[in-house]
Amino acid sequence: MNGARVRAVVEREVLDLRRNKMVLVSMLLLPLLMVAIVAASLLAVGGMLSGELAAKGFVPPPELAGVDLRAAVAVLINDQNMLYLILTPTLLPVVIGAYSIIGEKEAKSLEPLLATPLRTGELVLGKAVAALVPAVVIGLVQFALAIGTIALLSPPGVVEHALRPLWIVGIFGAMPLLAALSTLLAVVVSARVADVRTAQAIASLVILPVVATGVAVLVGQIYLTVGVMAVACAVLAALDVGVWWLAVRTFGRESILSRVG
Repeated sequence: MNGARVRAVVEREVLDLRRNKMVLVSMLLLPLLMVAIVAASLLAVGGMLSGELAAKGFVPPPELAGVDLRAAVAVLINDQNMLYLILTPTLLPVVIGAYSIIGEKEAKSLEPLLATPLRTGELVLGKAVAALVPAVVIGLVQFALAIGTIALLSPPGVVEHALRPLWIVGIFGAMPLLAALSTLLAVVVSARVADVRTAQAIASLVILPVVATGVAVLVGQIYLTVGVMAVACAVLAALDVGVWWLAVRTFGRESILSRVG
């Protein structure tokens, strides 16, 4: 693995991304929507009174015993939203990753690239990093905006729950690893199909199990703790390495060259 060649691929992809600014704009829409959902849910909670919640029979979980009922509802809603914030960047690299190979085919620039001494592993890694970094950066900015929104609109003490170790591990550990997994899958799909829309559709379907796991958490089938999140990070790291290895083995360099043009 030659770091200079990987860096050259990344720089090349970044230059191409700058020429396709609409791709970046489309990646920003979903995170901004998620921050708006955080704000809207907290505004809805802000209109409630603790007495109204008690009258409706709301009982907070044991870990929130003694907390004001309105604050307890805000914490529970934020916990759901935090999971969405972790999952959102998983969908973002599909936009760039699925375009990475097909865009080269359409621009007739893939054949000269594959004719260079660049190894397949370096090509896959470079394209994956170029798609992953914007998604992770956008995900972290989304998290910062969400925390700011929670601090501004929540009752006192609620923001501390959003910054507890569970979500710190989730945002800085699970989120980038999930985004890396979807990026690598999108690059693989992009190498095997002939148009961008098909690649994006297939890549989106491939990451459905990840989304399904998130839904299982939301409906209470999986209870998240710091330990569970740490184990999930370890599993995701192993999957990322495995999918990268699979991507290199199934990239089909020769078949891509034969289909170009």
